[in-house]
Amino acid sequence: MSSKPVKVLTVGDVNGRFQELLKRVKTIIAKSGPFDILLCVGEFFGPDSELNNRVANGDIQFPIATYVLGPCCPSTSTFYPEENAEFSPNLTYLGRKGVLNTAQGLTIGYVSGIEAVGEGAPNVFEFDDKTVDDLLLPVRAQSGFLGVDILLSSVWPNEARDRSEAAVPLRRKRLPLRKDTLS
Repeated sequence: MSSKPVKVLTVGDVNGRFQELLKRVKTIIAKSGPFDILLCVGEFFGPDSELNNRVANGDIQFPIATYVLGPCCPSTSTFYPEENAEFSPNLTYLGRKGVLNTAQGLTIGYVSGIEAVGEGAPNVFEFDDKTVDDLLLPVRAQSGFLGVDILLSSVWPNEARDRSEAAVPLRRKRLPLRKDTLS
């Protein structure tokens, strides 16, 4: 990681509310100064196909480097390419899994989607044990690998509650993206 602190904004499910997200990000930047990156986990695209296409085609610009994970449901999976991609100069789809080294010196590990249930190959919006093993293979092979600065996923890790010293609720209530939730 770089010696200069990196300011990171993180949001959960955007669900296609891009204008609301952009307005909140700009407000936060105005109040707290510039941020280096925005990380979006959870469902990024929403039910409005036309708006999703505008974002995927780069017609809507983001004010800071923004990285999004992949789909969490079949209805939005069509808006994501097979591999990582740059939707616009400041909007990047990370892909299904991988390790990103940012210009600011952060190392970010990530896995997109939700955990697959059942046997067989996972759907494009799911990951399975093989996906995680494929992510870890190059990491294990690197001599001197010290870990990642940030690990992103759209789901709460299994057994995280058991390994936490803090009290963790059994179920988290998802809050909608509102004006007062990002401040």
